[in-house]
Amino acid sequence: RLQSSQGFFKAGGFRGIYSGLSAAALGSAPGAALFFSTYETMKKPARELTNSAVLSQQLAAGIGECCACLVRVPTEVVKQNMQAGNYGSLSEAANSLMKAEGLGG
Repeated sequence: RLQSSQGFFKAGGFRGIYSGLSAAALGSAPGAALFFSTYETMKKPARELTNSAVLSQQLAAGIGECCACLVRVPTEVVKQNMQAGNYGSLSEAANSLMKAEGLGG
């Protein structure tokens, strides 16, 4: 809304300010769980590969972030569409986006 050419208040102001919160909350725990489980799993193989504590943690964290984005990005797309007022509910947003754009969307 701050980026809208209409201005903040004409674009909706504070109306529906918490739209998309359900999508963000729903994706938060699985994204974090996927990150930490991948990070912990990859620390030992990364250490064997790099022979460096610092590099192995960086590598494991990078791989963990990539895996977590498999959950984080789709929930972010749904959240942003709900915040824009395109959909009224989480299920409506998820179903409509899946039909319109498929898994890649």
